[in-house]
Amino acid sequence: MLAHEVGAAAILAPTVSGSTAKTLSRFRPPMPIVAVTPSPIVLRQLALYWGVYPVLGRRKKTTDEVVDAAVRRALLAGYVDQGDIVLVTGGVVGSTPGSTNLVTIRRIPRVLATGRGLGTQRVRGHPVRLRPGEPWQDKRLTLDDILIVDELDPNLGELLQHVGGLITSESGIESYAALAAVELGLPALVSAHGDLDALAEHKLIVLDASTGVVYDEQL
Repeated sequence: MLAHEVGAAAILAPTVSGSTAKTLSRFRPPMPIVAVTPSPIVLRQLALYWGVYPVLGRRKKTTDEVVDAAVRRALLAGYVDQGDIVLVTGGVVGSTPGSTNLVTIRRIPRVLATGRGLGTQRVRGHPVRLRPGEPWQDKRLTLDDILIVDELDPNLGELLQHVGGLITSESGIESYAALAAVELGLPALVSAHGDLDALAEHKLIVLDASTGVVYDEQL
C-alpha cells in the first residue's frame, strides 16, 4: 500500500459523499483514515466505519484548496503532527461524485515563526538574514529571497524592492517596516516570534502573510 511505503502517519480523505473513506476502510490500513467532509450527515455515517476519523470541514472551490484544508483540519484535530508525512486521496473538484482520482503525498509543515501578517499572499523563498550593523550594500537579493531583520532601518528600505517577502521582530503596524511593506505591496510578517537566526538556516521557507505564519518548505 502506497501510504505504508512512504511512511505516512495518516491517510487524509477529503470527501463529500464519504465513498473514498468507506472504500479505504475495507482495506484496514495500519494508519488512521481522516475523512474531512462538509456534510454533517456524512460525518455521522463515517463514524461507524473501521479506522475512519471524520472531521467537519467546508466546501472549497479548487482541488488545491481542498487538499490544503484537509491538511489543516487534520492537524487542528490532532490526528497528525508537524513534520508528518500524509497521503491525501479523494476526488478532484468538478469530478463525478463518488469518484477517487486524486492521490498526492504531503508533509505537514513545521511552524517556524508567527506574528502579524501583512498582505494576503503566500510566498516561498530563500531566507536571507541581515543582523544589526551588518553591511548590506554587497547583498545581492532577488525576488526569490525573503529578508529577515530584527528592525528595518530606513536606510534598508531600498532592499525591499528586490525581495519577495519580509520578516521582522519589529512591532506594530505603524512601524517603519510595516508601513514600507504595505506601500510596496510586499508580503510581510511583523512582530515575529521565533528564533530568526535558526529560521535563516533553512534552505527554503514559506511565508503566509494571510495567517501570519512562517513554515518550512513542504514536499
